[in-house]
Amino acid sequence: MIGLPGGQMKSLERKCSLGSTLLSLRQLIGLPEVFTEKGLPDNLLKRVATVTNSSQPCGLKLLIEDYPYAADRLEIWATIEAWFDDYCAFYYLVDNMIQDYTELQSWWKEVREKGDGDLKNEPWWPQI
Repeated sequence: MIGLPGGQMKSLERKCSLGSTLLSLRQLIGLPEVFTEKGLPDNLLKRVATVTNSSQPCGLKLLIEDYPYAADRLEIWATIEAWFDDYCAFYYLVDNMIQDYTELQSWWKEVREKGDGDLKNEPWWPQI
């Protein structure tokens, strides 16, 4: 990537960005962006590439058996999810530990209000 002097790259990004136009188009055709559907298992369900099956990793079964990209991603997702669950169970013994962790609460607030500020009041946001 070529660097531009004096902050010109940010200026170029702003001029080339569709930003609010994409948001307006999503809303116009009735396709709101839902944060919780961006994760792999929910995304594959939304695209009708899987069906729920509790005996499979992540609780999903691929509808296309020869879909190695999705199969590998589901396996990786399940591994990361198991590690994350173990990590949280080890370091956060009770819910109050997360609720009282001000840095974590600030980060989550920033994710909602700045990362997806146009959707910050949607009811589907997970509470921590």
